[in-house]
Amino acid sequence: MYTIKEGETVIGTAEDVVFIYYGANGAYQECKFETANGFCVKLPIETEIGTELIDAVFQLSGHKLRGDEPFGEAEYST
Repeated sequence: MYTIKEGETVIGTAEDVVFIYYGANGAYQECKFETANGFCVKLPIETEIGTELIDAVFQLSGHKLRGDEPFGEAEYST
């Protein structure tokens, strides 16, 4: 399980983290952490009909994807 933070604020938890970079083809590409500029996670949100998972994309601190994604951290927690 990963704790997802935007700045110092915990915004949710995720089962998995997919590390990404912004490819020359104009799409996010999966990669290893060492070459990542960001990450994608599925975060639960509450709706009128229950909990749904949404895809959320974050830039890693000191890195850049497209440039309009929020900066975030994914901390592994046991």
